[in-house]
Amino acid sequence: MTHHIIEIINEQDKIAITKSHINLIREAVITSLQAENIKYNCEIGLEITDNFSIQAINKEYRNKDAPTDVLSFPMLDKEKLPRLREFIDDGYFNEDINPEYDNILLGDIVISAEKAMEQSININQSLERELAFLAIHAVLHLLGYDH
Repeated sequence: MTHHIIEIINEQDKIAITKSHINLIREAVITSLQAENIKYNCEIGLEITDNFSIQAINKEYRNKDAPTDVLSFPMLDKEKLPRLREFIDDGYFNEDINPEYDNILLGDIVISAEKAMEQSININQSLERELAFLAIHAVLHLLGYDH
């Protein structure tokens, strides 16, 4: 049985993010990894931020000077991604493992709580649904999927 580590921090104070939101996001991420049949223990860092901060990140890394809802920063090379689904203990991922936890560093995710709230209102859905959707979307990007 896998034991994924999902480190979630809320770095914004514009939208109320509760422990329930954090638990839902964590569950959405873990369920995504399970649905994708990931056999290795993975580690993902997830930051909840505001529009100002995500805009700065978006500008720096994507040269887009606008806030966005979610960004994904994969840490694994794309050619390694298929091996996550077939557990083979041969040291293939040794350089990708966080020695503190013995988990593969899959990547980082940044979500704008402000954008999530705005989008949830626009599509008449709950903030919870939008946060879970964005987390799942980002995990799929970490696993090599594209639009």
